[in-house]
Amino acid sequence: MYCLTCFIRSGPASPEIRTNRSIHICSVHRILPDVYLHCKGVMIAESRKCGGKLRLMDARKLCRIDVNKTRKIYNHLVSKELVQQR
Repeated sequence: MYCLTCFIRSGPASPEIRTNRSIHICSVHRILPDVYLHCKGVMIAESRKCGGKLRLMDARKLCRIDVNKTRKIYNHLVSKELVQQR
């Protein structure tokens, strides 16, 4: 089982994931930090290609992980204004 204390002890792969919200998403929804960072990077890059806007359906196709996990990452990026909803 993937837990928050294991995550903090081993340390994240990048300083980008050190925010409390990112740690919470990874811990509660059992998303590995590397997968989280990959999906985040892909969504932001694709959003920039499309003029800053990205649909949830497109994000699901890009990440290829569980749709509920994709939704959580997508909603997090929208709340941080890194991606805009289309």
